[in-house]
Amino acid sequence: MRSAISLFFLGFLGSAAALAAATAGVSHALREWHTQDGLPGEELSRVLQARDGFLWLAGPNGIVQFDGARFEHRVFSGNVSGLPSLARALAETPAAGLVVAPTAGGLQTWRDGRFAELPLPGAAGRVFTVLFGGRDGALWAAGEDGAVLRWDGRQTQTFATLDGLNGRAVISLANDAAGNTWLVNGTHLYRHDGATLAPVNLAGPRVELRIGSSAAGGPWLVAHDRLLKGTGTGWAEQARLPDLVGAHHIQALLEDRAGTLWIGTRSQGLFVFQRDGLRRVETSHDDILGLTADADGNIWVATNGGGLNRLRPRVFKVFDRGAGLRDNFSDTVCEDRDGRIWFGNRDGGLAWLRPDGTVAQVPAPGAWPDISVVSVAPHPDGGVWVTAGPGLFRVDRRTPPELVQWPAPRLPIIRCTLVARDGSLWFSAEPERIGRLVAGRFEFFGREAGYDGRQIRFLAEDPAGGIWCGTASGQLFRREGAGFVRVELDGPSGSINAIYVEADGTLWLGTSDRGLLVRRGGTWRALTNQQGLPDNHVTQILADDRGNFWCGSARGIFRVRRSDLLASWADPAARIHAVLLGKDEGLRDISCLGFFQPAAWRARDGSLWFTTRRGVLQLDPERALPEAPPPSVRIGELRCDQQPAARTAGIELQAGFRKLEIPFSVLCLSTPERVNARFRLDGFDADWITAGADHVATYPQLPPGDYRFRVVAGLGGISGDQSEDMLLFTVVPLWWQSWWLRAGLVMVAGVGVTWWVRAWSHRRLRLRLEKLERQGAIERERTRIAQNIHDDLGASLTRISLLTQSQTGDPAPGGLLERIYATAVEATRAMDEIVWAVNPKYDDLDSLASYLGNFAQDFLGAAGIRCRLDVPGCLPATPLTSQIRHHLFLCCKEALHNVVKHAAATEVTITLRTEGANLTLAITDNGRGIPSSGTLRDPRRIVSGQGLENMASRLAAMQGRCELRPGAGGRGTTVVFTLPYHFAA
Repeated sequence: MRSAISLFFLGFLGSAAALAAATAGVSHALREWHTQDGLPGEELSRVLQARDGFLWLAGPNGIVQFDGARFEHRVFSGNVSGLPSLARALAETPAAGLVVAPTAGGLQTWRDGRFAELPLPGAAGRVFTVLFGGRDGALWAAGEDGAVLRWDGRQTQTFATLDGLNGRAVISLANDAAGNTWLVNGTHLYRHDGATLAPVNLAGPRVELRIGSSAAGGPWLVAHDRLLKGTGTGWAEQARLPDLVGAHHIQALLEDRAGTLWIGTRSQGLFVFQRDGLRRVETSHDDILGLTADADGNIWVATNGGGLNRLRPRVFKVFDRGAGLRDNFSDTVCEDRDGRIWFGNRDGGLAWLRPDGTVAQVPAPGAWPDISVVSVAPHPDGGVWVTAGPGLFRVDRRTPPELVQWPAPRLPIIRCTLVARDGSLWFSAEPERIGRLVAGRFEFFGREAGYDGRQIRFLAEDPAGGIWCGTASGQLFRREGAGFVRVELDGPSGSINAIYVEADGTLWLGTSDRGLLVRRGGTWRALTNQQGLPDNHVTQILADDRGNFWCGSARGIFRVRRSDLLASWADPAARIHAVLLGKDEGLRDISCLGFFQPAAWRARDGSLWFTTRRGVLQLDPERALPEAPPPSVRIGELRCDQQPAARTAGIELQAGFRKLEIPFSVLCLSTPERVNARFRLDGFDADWITAGADHVATYPQLPPGDYRFRVVAGLGGISGDQSEDMLLFTVVPLWWQSWWLRAGLVMVAGVGVTWWVRAWSHRRLRLRLEKLERQGAIERERTRIAQNIHDDLGASLTRISLLTQSQTGDPAPGGLLERIYATAVEATRAMDEIVWAVNPKYDDLDSLASYLGNFAQDFLGAAGIRCRLDVPGCLPATPLTSQIRHHLFLCCKEALHNVVKHAAATEVTITLRTEGANLTLAITDNGRGIPSSGTLRDPRRIVSGQGLENMASRLAAMQGRCELRPGAGGRGTTVVFTLPYHFAA
């Protein structure tokens, strides 16, 4: 018993050792898709790339079509519920197309964007578990009952349950290089000879078998724990498989285009077999149910619980603790004269890369058991310079390398080093100096040499041998003569983390706030995320031989074409097409460092090295971002209010829908993160719209008309052609949107408007006539009143005057009769003024001027004052109401009265003008002028008069104004009445 246990334990250890050996040397980048990415479920059973380029996934959550970015459910024909269609198997042949085996039975084929029943004899109602497309174009289908069907597009062959098995054995099929089809049923192997399945006998006891297709020679065969390869004469053993990786545990076998065999197991994950042996490949789950290779060479893995995986050859390598470093955090990297790569590890000291690709540690000096290396730089004679907390060290070319402290004055921590082409070592001598070691002698440059910066971040040498220095505070210095001068920037930039100087003098600065700051021809310009950079915090700059810049940033590493950068420098509106290395390349959460120098390095073999928080990353720029054609674009079926409308010629949509959705696919399985897609609906959109991650264009209710929907797509970072797809459709108007109804409504509306305008015009005319009739009645009444006053009251006053003159009984001057006569004359004159004001035939400006002139001449002539009238020969026909005429006359009368009574004038000038929108009447005398008190007061009167106040109030009531202006030299006075035309009218 003890011996059995010991043997079992030794066997277990052997298996564990074999598994451990198999896991070494992982060289594939993994990307995963899960439910949060749109995958319907984490459990997948099959995966296949169809000839149309789409990836098809089968699982308990249904059949899903995938274009690299968007997952879309597909429903079988006859599924009226719309629930997920469950399937167990997928295959594709030229005659049948893409075929799916639903769990409900039968076979479904994908044609013209829909699933339809595939009418194969013997397939209806039968549940199939295995589908296989033979290299000869035939479709093979194995059922739960163990029966196998073969359909070549014309006829169907049915092979009954084989060798008496109960149908529960695992059936697998494969092709060989000659196009023959092989079948394994449990422990039995068969070869199709064109008519029948002929059994193939294997030497040795019967063991469980699995078989896989091969493009060279015979198929792959797993017999228990032996991996075999078919030859023309038999089977050649390739390897022994560990426990739990043998035939009983294998669920998928795949040979890729390079001849590599991929093995998916039930509990041990995924393995790859190459000439160097069997290696384990990392996946998101250890239960592998399906494998396929796409046209780009990517390996797709369907896992039972870990979603969808994609594996592609890794274009980078990360040196971290797993690769031999003592700490993932490396601050600096460089290559020495002999081609060896050196790592400055934060807590792990100094390490170097052996020729066999393994990492070796350099022992710390005895006096310093633990050092943190912050800078390494190549020594001109071989080996490297090393800076750490204890000071400056030298490592020469001996093997194994040894750290030797360099005799030097007491130095602070040196963060940045640069070995110039003349062999001198430049370094940061904090806090405020730059140091240089040349010919064994140290020199320092501080304020006395023109350098007044702090905390140097980068030192660079230009092609002419000039030394440049960038600081954490955003200052830039250049060496001139024996000192340094400051180079002014165009504004704050944050810290200067990297400097790159080209032969033509173009200066590139990697900054923390303004992305890439570029000086060309004396002009600075910042290129930021507004022009297309992935991040404004640039920490590292390297250039390759193809005109590209590779930049490390806080978000990761991105590539950008130098030509794109210069185009954006010349035209800020030009877009920069940068590519950020990330999920597509298997890089996740990479943040590049820029606190110490050198933080990035280009090796002589062209590889690029970047320090990150996850380790030192080695990148091959020739393979990292290969050129690729633009991805194909395909527009799916339209959805109106969630109802599908098949994409056919002459699509017509009934107007009235609330929302139109147009899904489209951009087929790019290798680099979906680099896809740039835009769409436009001609007839609705004014410009192109950048597509979101869901690749669905949504529109509100569209008016009837013809529309053209277009989608264009390309790959970011690659200037070239774009693929395009187009869809034409028509929105058909509803009955109430038809042209004849609209024409009828227009006619009815026109008739209605015409009737309304006519009625409104008639009503307006009637109101105008009524107003004119009222005005005529008022004018007739005013005329009657004026006649009555003139005929009756005027006659009576005239008779009174005559009677007083006929009596001579009172000859004394000032007697009663004379006063009665004077009063009667004044009353007659006042009555004439009232009659003139009331009579409508005088309601114009010309009548006002005539009456006012006659009155002024009579009034002033009686007082012995000359009167001059300055009135235009032709006055405008401006209507004046009786009230306006009366108020103006009274104001003029008051002004003339004041002249006669107070001014002691000999001449008065009356001026009437129409100026702009105003009517102006001015009365000017040559009298004594206005007293200094500004009031006209008669000393003989007890109470002063209110004439000026009355004139002002009358004019204010008519929205006019009254002004009193002194004459020149204190002689004379002018009274100006101003009345707006609109009020007069």
